[in-house]
Amino acid sequence: MVSIVRQLWVPFSEYPTTRQFTHPKIPRVFLILSIASLLALVVFNTLTQGWESQNETVLKSHWYPKNETLHCQPAILSIGNSLFTNGVSKRSIYQRLRNEQDPRGAFPWTICGVLHGSEGHDVGQTGFQYQDTPLKCNITYISLSFHFRLRTYSYSMAVMCSTQSVKVESEDNYITLSTEFSKASNNVPTFGVKIQDTIRDQISGILKYYSSLNLSENALSGSAFPPYSLPNNILANQRVEHKDIIEWETWMSMFNYTPTEHYQDFDHSQLYLQPRPQGRIQTHLVSHEAQSMDFSEATLKLWNSPSSSLQINTRRIVGIRLIPLDASFAKIAKLPAPLPLYINLTQSILATMMDLAGKDVNGRVLGTSYLCTSTSRNMKRPLQLLALLFGNVSGAFGVAWTLMIF
Repeated sequence: MVSIVRQLWVPFSEYPTTRQFTHPKIPRVFLILSIASLLALVVFNTLTQGWESQNETVLKSHWYPKNETLHCQPAILSIGNSLFTNGVSKRSIYQRLRNEQDPRGAFPWTICGVLHGSEGHDVGQTGFQYQDTPLKCNITYISLSFHFRLRTYSYSMAVMCSTQSVKVESEDNYITLSTEFSKASNNVPTFGVKIQDTIRDQISGILKYYSSLNLSENALSGSAFPPYSLPNNILANQRVEHKDIIEWETWMSMFNYTPTEHYQDFDHSQLYLQPRPQGRIQTHLVSHEAQSMDFSEATLKLWNSPSSSLQINTRRIVGIRLIPLDASFAKIAKLPAPLPLYINLTQSILATMMDLAGKDVNGRVLGTSYLCTSTSRNMKRPLQLLALLFGNVSGAFGVAWTLMIF
């Protein structure tokens, strides 16, 4: 047994640790090739296995299409959510990833309803998925109330907007948004102060002729006083002094106001429809069929319908309607002063409010947060990288060295 082991071991034990080459440059060439192969193996393993992916969950103010570094989930918006709008970024996705902020809207909007499809199917949805798609909106309701005694006002507006569905080949979602403001609370964020100040300056014009807002006996027909069905209403025989008038109030529905796609700002210190309204208005008073008309004509028809009103409230009478039956510009001009000016001013205020609100939502996106996964590739830690290289390079380098030597 010992002899057998000795016979196997002796050839290896007598193998020389050095070797003589016939040409003196061969060892130098082998040394250069060895170093080159070692460096090549180190570089190759570092590039292919020296990196590791790290995932981080982040919140983004915009939704981004899936790419190598970012994957975002659609936002879930529900009835009751309050939000502002954001501008649609026209920059590339790489510039958007720098967290550059788009201008925010000035009106706080609340989601009030969700319908599915152009026919407005109510399938019981209380929310919808959203991916930063631009809105297409029409204003469908507006109200304004000015309190003469307290010098305060409040208003509300509602818009119907369509937004593309997240599901492919699915009908659009139709959402109702509403906004409210009260000067008494005046809870306006910093970025909304400018717009609210513009509306305030317009509404403050109602005070301009308040001292002359007096109605003599029978200045208005009996149908202007509640219950509006008595032509010989005894309430019309009473004189109304301006000091008795508490509130100026108006609201309109049954219409669509389509904002312009290219809103042009102007000097809002001018009152009385300067310039003209920039959007288009359609009424739905006759069999719910849309009728396009001039803004002033449309408001007169709406105020003369049960769905809308322009009225004053006094200490004794609530709801004195100021628009005559079958209202026309000729009838408006015959109203006692300063009612024609007040009516024209109210039209101007409503047009300004709807233009500003339309600018705030139409063609813009809902401002919400998107849950995104950010993927980054970072080099492994030095100790991990050294262990990786030692394990991967040593074997391959040994094989290469053996082939070169023998």
